[in-house]
Amino acid sequence: MVSRLFLLAVSLAFTSLAFAQQQNNQAPQAVTVNPLSGSGTGETFVTYFSDANGAGDIRRAQVIFNGSPTPAGSCDVIYYPGPNTLALYQGAAWSPAVMIGSAATLQNNQCTLNVGNSSAVRNGNYLGLTLSLVFNTAWAGVKNIYMFADDLGGMNTGGWQLRGYYTVRAAGNLAAPQALSVTTHSGNSSGNWDTFAVHFSDANGASDIRRAQAIFSASQSPVGACDVMYYPGSNTLSLYLDGFWSKAVTVGTAAATLQNNQCTLNVGESSVVRNGNDLTVDLVLAFSGAWAGIKNIYLFADDLGGLSTGSWKLTGTYTVENHVRQLAAGKNPEGMVVNPVTHKAYIVAEVDNPDRQVVMVFDDAARRGTSAPKLIQIPDETEYITVDPSRNRIYLSTRYGLEQEGTGDAPSPAQPTVLTLGTLTVIDGNTDTLLASYQFPEGVEPEGVAVDVHRNIVYVGIKAPNPEPANGACPWGTFFIDEDGEEECWTAGSIVAFNGADITTGPIKTIPAGDDPESVVFTNDMVYAANEDDGTVTIARAVNPDGTGGELVTDTPAYSPALPPYSLGVFYGFGPNTLACPDKRYEADKMAVGWDSLAHSVYITDDRSRVAKIQGADVVGGTAIPLDPILGQCIKTPISDENGLNTANNIAFMRCPKTDGATSSRSAVYVVSEQGTVAVLDPLTMKLRGTITVPNAVHLDAIGVDGAANRVWITDEVQMAVFVLPGVCKDDTSVCSGTGVCAEK
Repeated sequence: MVSRLFLLAVSLAFTSLAFAQQQNNQAPQAVTVNPLSGSGTGETFVTYFSDANGAGDIRRAQVIFNGSPTPAGSCDVIYYPGPNTLALYQGAAWSPAVMIGSAATLQNNQCTLNVGNSSAVRNGNYLGLTLSLVFNTAWAGVKNIYMFADDLGGMNTGGWQLRGYYTVRAAGNLAAPQALSVTTHSGNSSGNWDTFAVHFSDANGASDIRRAQAIFSASQSPVGACDVMYYPGSNTLSLYLDGFWSKAVTVGTAAATLQNNQCTLNVGESSVVRNGNDLTVDLVLAFSGAWAGIKNIYLFADDLGGLSTGSWKLTGTYTVENHVRQLAAGKNPEGMVVNPVTHKAYIVAEVDNPDRQVVMVFDDAARRGTSAPKLIQIPDETEYITVDPSRNRIYLSTRYGLEQEGTGDAPSPAQPTVLTLGTLTVIDGNTDTLLASYQFPEGVEPEGVAVDVHRNIVYVGIKAPNPEPANGACPWGTFFIDEDGEEECWTAGSIVAFNGADITTGPIKTIPAGDDPESVVFTNDMVYAANEDDGTVTIARAVNPDGTGGELVTDTPAYSPALPPYSLGVFYGFGPNTLACPDKRYEADKMAVGWDSLAHSVYITDDRSRVAKIQGADVVGGTAIPLDPILGQCIKTPISDENGLNTANNIAFMRCPKTDGATSSRSAVYVVSEQGTVAVLDPLTMKLRGTITVPNAVHLDAIGVDGAANRVWITDEVQMAVFVLPGVCKDDTSVCSGTGVCAEK
C-alpha cells in the first residue's frame, strides 16, 4: 500500500513538472533574412531565427524559395541543429542530411545548395543560418522567401512566415553594372557648391542597380574620406560619418544636407537621372578647407543580382581648395563689387607699366586660379563701383583730375598739365565689355555710386571744391584743417541721378548734399550719401525715371546748426572719436545696406574705429571695433595715411538667403580693418560676433560679398591681391570656419 502511494506521488510530481515546463515554453520566431530582396542566379542568404528558451531549443529551421510555401517545385532547405546537418527537398523526398562544412552540394531542379559554404551559428536566443545557393536559370522569376521553425517542446513559428523575395534571372540576363565616369561642374543654383555627375550603367537596365557609391579620397578607404552612397530603390543618399553611415535622405529634400569632417553633401540640390541602362547621380558637394589637396574619385556599384563593378574604378581627381585663396589683383585694388547672380567679382586696379586703369573680372575659373582674370580698360582710376544684378550691369565713376604731365602731382605754370574728366561708366556683365560712358564737365569730381534697381536709376555723389575761407569766414561759419594743414570751408556737394536706360543723356536730377559724398547707397526708396569730411549723411527720396522725386529727407541737425544743410550728423550723438586725429574725429566714410530682421538699415563707418546704423533718417545704434594702440596711432606710415591703421576701413552686408527667398538670421555685417582683420557684427544688435584674421594680409581695403555663393572678397593694397574667404551663410556656428585665426563672441 505504501509503495503504491509512493509511486502515485512520483507520477503526479513528474506530470506537474512536465506541465510547468510546457507552461514556460515559448514558441520560436522567424526573424528575418538578409538580403530582404535581390536578383540574380545566386546569393548567400543569412536567415535569423530566435527562441526565448535559447537557440538550443530549436529542433528544425526551414527556408523555402517559391511562389507559395509548398515544397513541390521549390528550393526547400531544412536545418537540423542537433546533428548540425542540412537537407534539400528533391521533388518527392528529402535528400540525405549532410553535415555543415562538408565539401558537398545538394541539388534539385530549382537550386543547388553548397553545404561547404553554408554555416550555422548559435548565440544566446538566436540562430543564424547561412545558406549558399545557386538557382537554375530555367526557374526564372520572382520567388518569395518563407521561413519556419519548431522547437523541442512541439511549438512552432505559427506556420510559414514570408520574410523576403528574390528574382531568379533567366540565362543571358547576367551583365554586371559599370562605373563609367565623373564630370565636375559648378554654377548650380546655390552658387557655393560643386556638382559631380557620376555616371553608371547596367545592361539589365538602370533599375537593376542596387547601390551606387562615390569616394573622394587618396584611397578607396571610407575612413577620412568623402564617401557618398546612393540607393536607387528608395532614391536616397547617405554619407559615411567616419565610423557609420548617416541616415538616408530622399534626393531633393529641401535644404537637406549631410556633413562629415571632409565634406558637406547638399541633398536638396542633388539630383538623379535614369535613362534606359544609364544612371547619372549629380552630387552637390562642398569640401572642408582643412582637407585641402588632390583627391582621387573612385566609383563602385552592385546590382540586384549580386554582380558588381568588381572593384573601385578611379575615374578622376579633384583639388580641394583651402578656405582662403590669395589671388593677384594688380596695384592699388581699392574698389570692388560682386554680382550675386553671376558670382563674378569686379576689382578696380592698375596693371602694366606705365599703369593702365582696369577692371579685373574674376569668374569661376579665375577664382580657382585656372585662368587669368579678364581685363576691361576704364577711363581712369576709381574706388567707386556698384552692380545692378537684375540687368547684369556694373557702374563705376572714374575720377576727375588736373595733374602735371607724367608725375601725378598738382599742376604748376612751368609744366604742361593733363586734364582728366570724371565719368560714369557702364560695363555689360554679360560680355564684360564697356557699354557706355558719360563725361562730367570740367571741375566735377564724381565719387560714390549706387543703383535703384526697381526704377533703373543710377546715383553718383559729386564732391564739391574746397575753397579757402574768404576773409577768415566760411559760408556756413565752419571750416576744417585739410590733409596739408590748410584751412578749408565746408561746402555743398550734390547727388546726381541718371536714367539707367541711357546714361549718356546726362543727369535727370541734382540733389544738394554735403561736402564730400564718399559713399552712396540706395535702400527702402531713399538714397543716402556719406559726406566724408563733415561726418554727416544726406538722405533724399527716390528719383523717378521722369526726373520727379528726389526730395530731401534730412536737414540741418538741430544739435549742430553750424553744419551745412541737407545732412544727418551720424556720429555727433556719440561724441568725437578720441582715437582719431583731431581733424578726423567726425568722419563718415563707407556704407552698406541690409536688413536687420526688423527693418531696412544702412551701416556706416567713420574710417577709424566706429560703425553706426541708420534706419530711415535716424541713427539707431552704433559700436566700436577694437583698435590696436600701436598700429592705430595718429601717425603716417608707409601703408597708412596720417590717421594710422584703422579698424573700420570698409564695410559690407552679407545677406544669407533662405530657400523661400527670405533673409536668414545668419546674415552679418563685415567691417574691414587695415590691420589685417575683419570684424563680423550682428546686424540687429551691432554686437561683435567674431574677428577673422586673414592670413598674409597687410593692408585690407575693398570688400565684396556674395551671400548666395557664401563668399567674401577682400583686397589688399600692399599684397596687391584679393583674398577669397567663406562667409557666414553656410554654418551659423562659426563666423570664420577655417578662414584663419578667429576669436568668437
